[in-house]
Amino acid sequence: MTRQQPSRPLPFGYAASNPGRVRLNLIRYCYCHPASSLFLLVGPVFCAAMMLVHPHWVAGVIAFGIATLAYVSRLFIHFRSGDANPGVVISIDPLLVAAYTDLSKIGRPYPAVKVIRCTAFQLNLDEPKVGTKVPTVCMYAGKPSADRWTDFDPKPVSTATTNAEVIERVSMSFPKHQWQALVDAVRQLPKPYKRGMYTATGERLRNWGGGGKKKDRGR
Repeated sequence: MTRQQPSRPLPFGYAASNPGRVRLNLIRYCYCHPASSLFLLVGPVFCAAMMLVHPHWVAGVIAFGIATLAYVSRLFIHFRSGDANPGVVISIDPLLVAAYTDLSKIGRPYPAVKVIRCTAFQLNLDEPKVGTKVPTVCMYAGKPSADRWTDFDPKPVSTATTNAEVIERVSMSFPKHQWQALVDAVRQLPKPYKRGMYTATGERLRNWGGGGKKKDRGR
């Protein structure tokens, strides 16, 4: 389990104890996330077309370009420097993956599970099955001065690459007790499974944010 977990590794001064070290294939990621494709491809084309009609849009196009570079840079940082954590398929219809982490920075562990919705294509699987291991890379959110993070964003490694060796390397980086902690946590999740984040208090997991209504940034 990771104790020093980064929301933004460099500004906050934190470093993942098990960084993903995954080289992002941006084309693969865009195929997995069509909305990102629209943002990265359609947006610039639209702005360029409008600039021809309205030259004063130059400042807007430049601002959009800066925002796009920042977004892409954050994706590369997410998979390269983010915290690698185990995930597992817990439902087929809908296809849901549960990722496990420890939100604490110091002191007592604060286990958490994030349930995200995926597609078979995103997982690079022809026929996903319940129990299939899904290595993920996560970023964290919250106040730098707090004892623990308040949210995390797990992204399956398979959305960044289809390289089987890379996916296997990340999967093998988790010790057995970390996989077992994930299995034990999933057993405590309320059914039917819903997207959202669940945190542990003592021995029981509870849905944090109410019924999975919390925005799922891992989708």
